[in-house]
Amino acid sequence: MIPGQGAYLCSIAELERQLAADAKTGLSSEEAAVRLQRFGPNALQHYKSESWAHMLLRQFLSPLAGVLVVAVALSLFFGEWLEGIAIGVVILLNVFIGFFMERQAQRSMEALRRLAQTHANVWRDGTMIKLTADQIVPGDLLFVEAGDLVAADARVVAKEELQVSEALLTGESLPVTKHTETIEKEAVLAERTNMVFRGTTVVHGNARVLVVTTGAATELGEIVRLTATADKEVTPLEKKLQLLSKKLILLAFLAAVVVLVAGLVQGKSLLLVVETAIALAIAAIPEGLPVVATIALAGGMLRLSKHQVIVKRLSAVETLGEVDVILTDKTGTLTENKLAVSQWIAEGFSKQQDIDRDTHPAYPWLMKVATLCNNAQLAHIDSQHAGDPLEIALLEWSEKNGVNRAQLHLDYPRISEKPFESETRLMLTQHGQSGKDSVLICAKGAPEAVLACCNRVMTPDGVADLFPTHDWLAKTHAISAEGLRVLALAYGEGERERGREGENVDSAIRNPKSEIPNELIFLGLIAFYDPPRPDVKEALATCKKAGIRVVMVTGDHPAIAGQVAQITGLVHRSDVEVMQGKNISEAASMSKSARNKLLKSSVFARVSPADKLELADMLQSAGKVVGMTGDGVNDAPALKKADIGIAMGKRGSEAAKEAADLVLQDDSFPAIVMAIKQGRVIYDNIRQFVIYLLSCNLSELLVVTIAAFANLATPLLPLQILFLNMITDVFPALALGLNPASKHVMRRPPRSQREAVITPAQWKTIGVYAAVMTLSALGALLWGTHYMGIDAASANNITFYALILAQLLHVFNMPVLEDGFWRNSVTRNRYIWMALPLCIFLTALAYAIPVTRSVLQLNPLHWDEWIVVGIAGVAPVLVIQVLKRLKWIQ
Repeated sequence: MIPGQGAYLCSIAELERQLAADAKTGLSSEEAAVRLQRFGPNALQHYKSESWAHMLLRQFLSPLAGVLVVAVALSLFFGEWLEGIAIGVVILLNVFIGFFMERQAQRSMEALRRLAQTHANVWRDGTMIKLTADQIVPGDLLFVEAGDLVAADARVVAKEELQVSEALLTGESLPVTKHTETIEKEAVLAERTNMVFRGTTVVHGNARVLVVTTGAATELGEIVRLTATADKEVTPLEKKLQLLSKKLILLAFLAAVVVLVAGLVQGKSLLLVVETAIALAIAAIPEGLPVVATIALAGGMLRLSKHQVIVKRLSAVETLGEVDVILTDKTGTLTENKLAVSQWIAEGFSKQQDIDRDTHPAYPWLMKVATLCNNAQLAHIDSQHAGDPLEIALLEWSEKNGVNRAQLHLDYPRISEKPFESETRLMLTQHGQSGKDSVLICAKGAPEAVLACCNRVMTPDGVADLFPTHDWLAKTHAISAEGLRVLALAYGEGERERGREGENVDSAIRNPKSEIPNELIFLGLIAFYDPPRPDVKEALATCKKAGIRVVMVTGDHPAIAGQVAQITGLVHRSDVEVMQGKNISEAASMSKSARNKLLKSSVFARVSPADKLELADMLQSAGKVVGMTGDGVNDAPALKKADIGIAMGKRGSEAAKEAADLVLQDDSFPAIVMAIKQGRVIYDNIRQFVIYLLSCNLSELLVVTIAAFANLATPLLPLQILFLNMITDVFPALALGLNPASKHVMRRPPRSQREAVITPAQWKTIGVYAAVMTLSALGALLWGTHYMGIDAASANNITFYALILAQLLHVFNMPVLEDGFWRNSVTRNRYIWMALPLCIFLTALAYAIPVTRSVLQLNPLHWDEWIVVGIAGVAPVLVIQVLKRLKWIQ
């Protein structure tokens, strides 16, 4: 029996019996697999994928298929059997294309859901392992700690100062302290203090908990009451495209009515007029726009995942292109989150003075002591360095400056060690010296502690008496005021202690009661800092060019924040003003000018998670689209508040990852910039796809409509329109959706949230594109009928081929003028160069196969007619490029 909500009333022993589980070792892998089959995945939302059969059937029920079925019925009614069969083939092709595109979108979304899964620490077979949360089953034993999201409803069986935030379920703002004792009577959710619940956050301590219920059976599952199949996420972009499609449907209906009336007035065949109207209506409705948008967005998310950026929501990709302010942490994002030597200071030398450091006698001794008085280990393959971060930094510094660590330890084998202690605040080691009875003593530690061991100092001229130490302490305070860590180093010689080399037990220096040396030679100070990531400076410069303001928001010391801001190029003023968290909390009482100054600041220090939330809110109120990084439990509200929440994958808590829209697997700031760039590229590609599609379809509509009103020869037959539609709407259009980044994509300001998919200026451009292709096609038609004297059938073929060529070459009109004509995102797109030959091949194949040649009513053309086709096909590209250079269109 699974106890469910009554688990808090049971003793731990009784609960183990009911769950057939062990609160110390967990379940076996075999038993867990059985329970996973019985209870299902631990998921609130059960994503039941649509079957391929249902998806295929739905293609036949689409409006486009319905309209084509009407055309088939009319053809059969009028005895045009061949034409009816041809339209039937078109239906099958459209169904296949629609099915293929939706299937690809479905697979992309399934892959993304797998990427976005959270993890939990679970005991299986007596060993703790990390599993995705959906694999947890009732009876599993979990380990939770501060920062974790609880993955299922569970009973606490062992704990260490466990506190859990249950605001999600109970609305209680204060964390709840948990215990293991059995509750004697029925209790409301907020009073079940021996339970933890799915979706709540561990804010302090850790615990072992025994899972009681999973998935929809949890308290959170009961609250949300989700249906068996979750609704598909509809992004703002998809909504805009759906609205655009509705407008185009209305336009297509009006055009079809106009063509129908004009044809009947002119006495043309009823079947021809009706089929032409239907074909035009179909051509003008780009019903695949939302599906293509989903493929482009999901594909972009999958590409980002290869660069260690996990995007959890489709809409986030769209919003990335709108971000104009990034609030970023310092440690681990702008910096490497490790210590490195910043500077060294010896008597008569500092980083500000032009003294050759290699000639100062303290320099080699500093590196020697830094290496010998050190217990860290450097790894040179894939494993991580081991030891104290300060000691690792010292070893890296000495090795970088040519110290042979292995040889040094052979020359000076360690005899004994007095480790660092809070009372002494220094570390001492003794080393043997080849050919000497004396030992080398090395010391490092807090400057005041090391100075107390010294009576001499190393100067540029050699060893001298150490005068009063206040100057060195003043230097220490000055460096510390810059936010840097400081160590002092010293050395000396002494008598060899009892014991054999390599032993520490009998050494006097190891004995806590032994006297600390007081006749050492003071070498100097070494300062440490957290170095910026090497690629951050370039990333920040890219943000500036892209119109994105980067704001450092850190809990660190103001001096450190200011220094990192200058080193990375975030600010370029040596007197940068660093705002603090208290300034944010005082913003409400500030004057308007002071508040504006605050919002324009680039560096904030001593900032709390609450301050982050307030700053994000103020920037959003000022009309900014905000991206924010975070890693702690308390960062979750700010990550949710931001337009784009960005969690750190390495050091981030599960709570932060759950609240975020993006998760950076490598915690690097350049990854954020790359994600923004990808977001812009995806949106640009979708926009180019739409512009290309609309201008091509509008040109077909105008050619037929104008010819109908002017009583010209029929420029396009119904099946020719459908063929054109399939050729240009599928391969070149989809290839445009895979364009690489334009070289100017990060050299323009962010897109406005209120900007439509197609702006007024772009509607004008679409109109000009369509008009130029229409004039070229109709020019070919008129040239053939009036100048060359060819019959209507040949003139129709010239128009058909000319429009195909013009529309295929039209892809080269898509890049903006700044990208150039010969080397741009389209010419660098290998899929374009695959799509164009394929379309030409399909057109030639349609002529080569007798059945399709007959259905499309294609005839052999003379060489001079092919010249007309070539000129009419190429002319639109040339004319449009001239118009772009005249700034008449974008």
